[in-house]
Amino acid sequence: MHPNPHGLDGIPTGDPGFTIAIEVNQRLSTLSHSERAAILAAVGSHLAHLDRSPLGNARIVFEILHTGWWESGQAATQIVGSLREAWPVVGIEICRSDLWGVEPFLDHDADVLLEMPDWCRDVEPRYRSTVLVEVEPERTPSGKRRTARPLPKCYRHTQDARLSESGATRPQLIVETRGPAEHGTQLIAKAAHFVSNAWSITRIRSVRADIYQAETLSFPMHSEIADRQQTPDWQLVSNGESDRYVVVTDPNVDMNGWSADITTFDGHTLTRPFSLDTVWIDDAGTANIVADGSEVTAWTARIESRTNLVALHREDTRLEIDGWDSMAAWLVESMHGKPVGLVIELGPSDYGPELEEEGVPVVCAQIQVLDDGVHMLRRSRAVLGHLMLTDYSADGLELDTWHNDDHFDDCTDGYLFTRDTRLIANTCIAWFRDNTGMTDSEELGCSYRFSDELPRSL
Repeated sequence: MHPNPHGLDGIPTGDPGFTIAIEVNQRLSTLSHSERAAILAAVGSHLAHLDRSPLGNARIVFEILHTGWWESGQAATQIVGSLREAWPVVGIEICRSDLWGVEPFLDHDADVLLEMPDWCRDVEPRYRSTVLVEVEPERTPSGKRRTARPLPKCYRHTQDARLSESGATRPQLIVETRGPAEHGTQLIAKAAHFVSNAWSITRIRSVRADIYQAETLSFPMHSEIADRQQTPDWQLVSNGESDRYVVVTDPNVDMNGWSADITTFDGHTLTRPFSLDTVWIDDAGTANIVADGSEVTAWTARIESRTNLVALHREDTRLEIDGWDSMAAWLVESMHGKPVGLVIELGPSDYGPELEEEGVPVVCAQIQVLDDGVHMLRRSRAVLGHLMLTDYSADGLELDTWHNDDHFDDCTDGYLFTRDTRLIANTCIAWFRDNTGMTDSEELGCSYRFSDELPRSL
């Protein structure tokens, strides 16, 4: 195959296809299992997956084979149309598939970022978008460019366009537009047509201007977290025995040379280095080391039992871990792979029988493991009793919906059934943090109760 890489219907040399990424205005880590399924359903027949944008938003990613930039852009626009009512779209990108993932699309020249048109100074960045067209710097065998027409001349409003280049030195045309990201893609379409007659387009991205600026200023040269000064996505995992790890699940960061700072139950601080290892990610995005889900390579730091993660550090860079985030990660770890019937109770660590006898109100929560990977969360401002369930079946239960009826007399703030353990953990943490006045996760107490089994003779 020898496709012509230029023009409206041009297919890049080698026919690599195009990858489409649509970023929505919600963090990937906060999406429930049902929300993830609903977003992916909007993509239709395309085989799509969710990943994390540079700033942590959820991003729908799928590939279209045997296409050029125009056909891929039309497919992206159709998906945006089916998404935007339920999920505000803040970024749209089409990228040659052989470049996706290996060449991050970030403007590495901070000076260019500040060269925006004067009208931008009076428009809030959330209400405008930045559009970037990146091209392949192809040359003829003689060493001359295919055309002598400069890239900015391909855009009629040259006063609003500026030049930059990617980290791989691919030329980029940057244009500011008013309105949301999908409007930016429509406004740039005609200009991109002229560009593609002279240059082979490698990708086009339209993104809300404030997000683009935050990316550019946070990631000046590459995605190492020392430069980003932003804690990457991480989780705690264990096998219920002696093996326990901090796992960095963000695939875009390099943890080489980094260590995890942990504190023991008796107050000692220990440092454990990160190294690459194999973990598994289940359907809900939860990491584990018990072969549940898809096998991936991730950065891990082996830590001792009964320790807390307090920071990530490398040389003179230290990223503190919020105590509430650490508590949420511990809860997710505590729920993974546990037997049916287990009850986890949470409440103030200083609440005792004498206060209960006096009828003192108490903010508390209770998690119970049901069948088929479903957990029940109950929240209350009164002490929660232990339910005498007839069975633990999850058949017929409405998942991922908060129930506020009075089915359980002691459950004063409703209950939830879900398979998403991270949703449960974040809901618990918000409940205590926002309703108790607790300033430190150390004030939160926890107890376990496993189901009883009758003795059986062999």
